[in-house]
Amino acid sequence: NAIFDVLVQTDEAFLGPHGMTKGGMALIDEARAELERAKRLLASGTPADQVLEQLARGLTHKFLHGPTQALNQAGEAERAELLAVLQRVYHLPEEP
Repeated sequence: NAIFDVLVQTDEAFLGPHGMTKGGMALIDEARAELERAKRLLASGTPADQVLEQLARGLTHKFLHGPTQALNQAGEAERAELLAVLQRVYHLPEEP
């Protein structure tokens, strides 16, 4: 089962340059791998608070890596477009 689904209307012209495809489940698969890693750590006796910190850090990295990479590789005009999308998706305040 997927952790969540995000429905976004876009076209291949936007997805292709960012290394994305429609219907991609790579992020969900990576999140599952992080969860399995956390379960193994718990089973090996690693303290729960340490496992939760590692899980949170790992998931945060997985979810933010793609958007951060896209922002870093984008030109100025594209960066403004990406920032607007990320602000909307993540409910971030607009910069003054």
